[in-house]
Amino acid sequence: MRTLHTFFALWLQRNARRVFGEQGVGWDYRRELRSSAAPPYKAVDNVLYRLDGGRPLQQYVVVELDGREHVDKGLVEDVFRMNWVHNARFAGGKVHVLRLNPDPYERADGMRACPRLRARLARVLTVLQGIRDLSTSETSYVRVHYLFYSHERLQVFQGRCVFAGPLLSLGV
Repeated sequence: MRTLHTFFALWLQRNARRVFGEQGVGWDYRRELRSSAAPPYKAVDNVLYRLDGGRPLQQYVVVELDGREHVDKGLVEDVFRMNWVHNARFAGGKVHVLRLNPDPYERADGMRACPRLRARLARVLTVLQGIRDLSTSETSYVRVHYLFYSHERLQVFQGRCVFAGPLLSLGV
């Protein structure tokens, strides 16, 4: 999994320029920001920062690889981690968290799916372009976008994230 993380980080760094422009001109990329907090709050995989004249604009895109949909982690832990990403790590602002499962998953029709890597990466670029073009008057939010997750697991997220209030909304 570490090799996949490294590959994806390099791919994201290269391709984020295609979506957001050159680094320092609009967006900046950082890999694996670490904090002194205890797990699961230790790090985020990849972060894109919205910049204005070199200063952060309180707009972030966090992209994470979640091997096996992070089935070993509980829903409550996931909600609290997203809350931490928003409030503690990025001090509010507009945060999009793109959670990408690189493994096979189950579609809504019950069939197992395992798109090729090229198709998955193309979908990631499409979602990043959508985030780039999103215009909203809200000043602070977290939007979590799950890509290539099993339909059943997404239903659990939709059914149980209500207690998190406006912090979580499911995207693609």
